[in-house]
Amino acid sequence: MPVEKLGTHPPRVLIADDNDANRGILSRLLGRRGYSVFEAESGERALDMIDEVAPDMVLLDLNMPDLSGIEILRQIRRTQDSSMLPVIMVTAEHDNEMIARCLGAGANDYVTKPVQWAVLQARIETHLSLHRAHAELLHDRDRLEASIVQRAHLITRIDQVLQHQREQALVKP
Repeated sequence: MPVEKLGTHPPRVLIADDNDANRGILSRLLGRRGYSVFEAESGERALDMIDEVAPDMVLLDLNMPDLSGIEILRQIRRTQDSSMLPVIMVTAEHDNEMIARCLGAGANDYVTKPVQWAVLQARIETHLSLHRAHAELLHDRDRLEASIVQRAHLITRIDQVLQHQREQALVKP
């Protein structure tokens, strides 16, 4: 089933994993579902690509060659909260303490390898749906704020006209 588009583009997913085979499998599966997929083989490259392609979601491996997945996640969270950029950890690490650390550092979700595709797909769609709803709320808030400002200017102008008319009425004998 094809995915729903975010705005005017298919959802952009960044896969950050140092293993070519893992990236390739996820990339093909997501591509067949209609996602725009980007790949990063290192933490530094993943951080650069976040700035370059503005993904709607990141699938992040915990064990990377240059920066750990947790360090990458912390750097992401310095500029983007979990509603702005969902991050799902996709890793072979099954330790409950590590899962708690990742979630505490700002991961939206945690999926273990070998990946169960149906589970990962459901979690991706859930987090993209939440991301989409948050973006719509922000858009609606911005429109409402603009409307309030516009109406405040109109009220100020009407008040000025009425004040001028009152002054004119007081001047006339």
